[in-house]
Amino acid sequence: MIKPTITLQDLQDTDKANSIINQSFDQVLGLVKESRQWPVIYTHGDITTRKNKGPQHDYIQRSSIHGADQVTYDQLRSLLYLNHSLNETKYVKQLTDAILLQHVNDEADLFWLGFKTPVPSSNREFVELVATRENTRSFMVTSQPVAYTQVKQGYVRGAYEAWELVSEIENEQGDKVVEWICIQRSSAGGLIPRFMSDWVAAKDFHHDVEGIIKYIQNKSNQ
Repeated sequence: MIKPTITLQDLQDTDKANSIINQSFDQVLGLVKESRQWPVIYTHGDITTRKNKGPQHDYIQRSSIHGADQVTYDQLRSLLYLNHSLNETKYVKQLTDAILLQHVNDEADLFWLGFKTPVPSSNREFVELVATRENTRSFMVTSQPVAYTQVKQGYVRGAYEAWELVSEIENEQGDKVVEWICIQRSSAGGLIPRFMSDWVAAKDFHHDVEGIIKYIQNKSNQ
């Protein structure tokens, strides 16, 4: 199980909260660079999934490059950078609720996220500090679990960490394309064994890209 190291008290302290958020952004570029060397375990079209063993749960990375015929930087920005967690309910079928628990600062919010899972599994809940930061034609999204004692009835508490980087770059032909990289490790909580949780997370990781692009394309065609 991934144990949260961030507390609600930390988020009440402005300096400490800012330090936690800045540290999460500092981790993004280092993890992106390191993860490019991890072993490839799956390839689905233009989406590559890599894995690296972690002390508690495996780190998984997915990377993909998309031309304007699939999705543009501005389209991804409108969905992933702006109102990130609230927008997730639009394209993640299992995510039924995203509830704002606390506005931390201009870059970060604390969210309760509720996921519906197939019977006989219990529904899952996550309490996550979600932060976004934008540079010139690139943005980062980080998610970190926060210790939160209350568990909603009918739910089991899980936890995940995520570091995401979306950048507009030029390909060899000089065309503008989007490079989209996400690194994550997660624990489903409850009685699900670690190996099963890691296997499912890695196997299904590419679905995030496919679901988001499909949602954007369907919305553009309306």
